[in-house]
Amino acid sequence: MSASRLLSNGTLVLVCLLASCKPENKVSVKEKNFGDEIEIRQNLAFTFDREIAPDSVLNLWDTTAYLSFTPVVKGAYKWTSRKELVFSPASSFQPATEYRVELTDHLNRFNKVKQEVNDADKIRFRTPYLSL
Repeated sequence: MSASRLLSNGTLVLVCLLASCKPENKVSVKEKNFGDEIEIRQNLAFTFDREIAPDSVLNLWDTTAYLSFTPVVKGAYKWTSRKELVFSPASSFQPATEYRVELTDHLNRFNKVKQEVNDADKIRFRTPYLSL
């Protein structure tokens, strides 16, 4: 096999590896328990692509703002697993309203090494439109 062919194959493997990898220090949402529309009284669950919370905080309610809602929604959070965070609004979501959720740096609260919050994770949803 010629040196140029080996170099070409090696370059192809390297490109494939780099394309399939994502930065190790970025936290992002892997799954959520809702789609484009939610009920006005609904808890929201977010599953992250890595373990974030230690076992010592699992199943305890917390008011740390791990997520930022626009428009603002007050509520509490509970880590149900090391990767899953549940948000429970203090009151119902507003009807016929568009919402945006962003991850905050508070997700680093339990990490010794700070991880970047993936700012591409701007999640959008809405409550049902009013019907007559």
